[in-house]
Amino acid sequence: MRIRPYLIAFIILFAVSTSHAQEKEREHFGENEGIFATLATRLSKSEEQSAKMEKAIDYLKIYGFLQGMYEWSDDRNGNSSTGISSFSVYRARVILTGDFYKSKRTGATLNYWFYFDFARFENPFLDLRIRYRLSDKFNLIVGHLQNPFHFQDLFRPSKFEFIDYSYAAARVAKMGGTDVTTTDVKLRELGFRLFGELGERDGYNVFHYSAGVLSSISVLEKNSNESADFFCRLAVKPLHDLTFSLYGQWGEGNFAKVKRNNPQKYADYRWNGNPEYMLTARWGTGFSYITKTLYMRGDYIAGLTGNLPTESCYLESGYKYHLSKDRGFAWVGAMVDYYCYNTFDYIKRNTANAPIDMRYTLSVGWEPSYYYRIQLAYSLEQCVNYTFKNNRQFANGVKLLVTAAW
Repeated sequence: MRIRPYLIAFIILFAVSTSHAQEKEREHFGENEGIFATLATRLSKSEEQSAKMEKAIDYLKIYGFLQGMYEWSDDRNGNSSTGISSFSVYRARVILTGDFYKSKRTGATLNYWFYFDFARFENPFLDLRIRYRLSDKFNLIVGHLQNPFHFQDLFRPSKFEFIDYSYAAARVAKMGGTDVTTTDVKLRELGFRLFGELGERDGYNVFHYSAGVLSSISVLEKNSNESADFFCRLAVKPLHDLTFSLYGQWGEGNFAKVKRNNPQKYADYRWNGNPEYMLTARWGTGFSYITKTLYMRGDYIAGLTGNLPTESCYLESGYKYHLSKDRGFAWVGAMVDYYCYNTFDYIKRNTANAPIDMRYTLSVGWEPSYYYRIQLAYSLEQCVNYTFKNNRQFANGVKLLVTAAW
């Protein structure tokens, strides 16, 4: 069989073109392989950077909130028929927190919490503390801190339902200048606190303990007291949402400045000892019942400042309305406050020297998202057994608080 010349040429051309195409395919595959290798390398580096960022976030987290408040109240002295109104930056707080150390084997952590307020104090430092957590049963905090003496201090009214603290918290629990002990009380002091939880049952711990020592040294103001405060707290949770607690605090205060500048006030304390070491003891009990929608809580706190007995209590309750996901939640609540400056004289019916304050508060709020919150509160204050001539027996007050968090 004769093979035509043009058929031979066609076969040769086909073989050459096929070989060339295979060579090109190998070159192209080699290029793609290089691209794939480059992408894999970049992806690996991106994962490493993400891991480093997550680790950096563990070391440092920064967040805070800003609060602006409008306040109106009756003029207690009767000098203004339209009342007194004001606007202020109520809080401007920044929080820095993170982990120094975290054990993968035991779960133990060593972290820090730095808390600043740039609105209300000349010195912005509030909490400057380091916490070592071995487990839920044992925690140790050292630094510049505050004693969690009552339930309101655990939940914070700015974060929860009410704008103001109760009288029990503000006037008896040694939280600041409005306390019966006058401005000698500091908001935070250097010290340490041991706390933990025991008795696990159905996903929660039944017993909670807290004990510690607060020195008189504070970065917020000059030290005028050489004594320390000892405090302890025991809480029991018979149910997941219900808690009962007992707490106490013993210390001494320096009242030499009060004796010098306000002898009439100092006489109320009936203290015959050294004014630089006056007794300031506190004790109390409380309860808290909180679910996703309903909450109730109350505290009774009493104490001795020198030989002046003082007591206060409050009861508050409210309901949360969970709206659709894009509308957040709203709440409504009510609180009743009682405060007696001189319990002993009140028991003896010497009412002329036992002024009593009562306050009734209604509060509503709306939190459309984590970053915004609006709160409105109305309060009616009642003064009983007051001897001031121009002092009103009843006074109204309205507060509007707007919070922006970041």
